Amino acid sequence: MTEPLEPQVQDAAAAARLCAALLALGGGLARWSLVLAALAFVVLFWRDLGPAGLAAVLASLACGALAAYHASRVRLDAALFDAWARRWSQADAAPAEDMVAFDRALAGLRTSTRPSRSGRTLALRCVGARALLARQCVYTVLQTLSLLVAALVCV
Repeated sequence: MTEPLEPQVQDAAAAARLCAALLALGGGLARWSLVLAALAFVVLFWRDLGPAGLAAVLASLACGALAAYHASRVRLDAALFDAWARRWSQADAAPAEDMVAFDRALAGLRTSTRPSRSGRTLALRCVGARALLARQCVYTVLQTLSLLVAALVCV
């Protein structure tokens, strides 16, 4: 018989699972952004857009690039939170130790002089991940609107 998990460990596993599920929504946004980028490239090379249309299509592509960057970060965080949720559902789970080990590994990969954010709680990590998802959403919406403006200008 397996030992029951401590309530704090159960809560950490549930929070990580919920955050991973929320971040999985970024996949649909990423696919939509990719479709828009492909459409923008087709329009860019297929039609004479004029200066305003060209600016709108280029703005759409720039927003698409920023959305893609944030999508990759969201995808990474979703995988991390999913792995933590699975790990913390086991009898020998130690969420605090796992996050410290992750921070040490991340610090070893850093090449920037940006200060470390180690020691953050799971809740703060989830807030940061949700902020990335929100930015991905904003850039995808801006990408969509820019392409719509291009369509209106070129009609």
